[in-house]
Amino acid sequence: MLFQLPKRKYSALIFDCDGTLVDSMPLHHRAWCQALRAHGAEFEFSWSLFTSRAGMGVLETVEALNAQFGLSMDPHAVARDHSEGYARLLPELQPILSVVEFARGQRGTAMSVASGGDREVVEGALRVCGIDTWFQPVLCRQDVERGKPDPEMFLKCAELMGVPPEQCLVFEDGELGLVAARAAGMGWVAIDGSLRCSD
Repeated sequence: MLFQLPKRKYSALIFDCDGTLVDSMPLHHRAWCQALRAHGAEFEFSWSLFTSRAGMGVLETVEALNAQFGLSMDPHAVARDHSEGYARLLPELQPILSVVEFARGQRGTAMSVASGGDREVVEGALRVCGIDTWFQPVLCRQDVERGKPDPEMFLKCAELMGVPPEQCLVFEDGELGLVAARAAGMGWVAIDGSLRCSD
């Protein structure tokens, strides 16, 4: 995946996990489709519908789908089935090499992960790709009250790293995450092939 870096320098880096550090989106999509079918969803959970929710937490995604399609799926039950389905697919996971190699070259710089995913899933993905010791902190949906596009998770990462928000650079594949980065007053890099970045 090609990406463009801003011209200015930053003191700390914050990475999304799914679709940014690890190529997990196809696996998540498969797990979502299986979980939704198991709970009676008859609509097509297309790739475009799936990616439009990138960065949103699992519970919030189910609630949004319920509202959109007039359903009453149990968010916690769907989340559990999605998590279990994804765990079965985890051995197939691959890193996004361009981003991981960039991060490898930044060892010694403060680096953290801010993901809308479940902690067990995120930590498992980082572990499978051999990069689980590179980031501190690793924040997940359980660590904040409001997920992306709210900036809370990014601001909390900055606080825990001891770096002002304006000195943090966020790497994100999802529009909701990019909105959150801008709202936090941070620089950003789009990991979606568009070569977009702040500055």
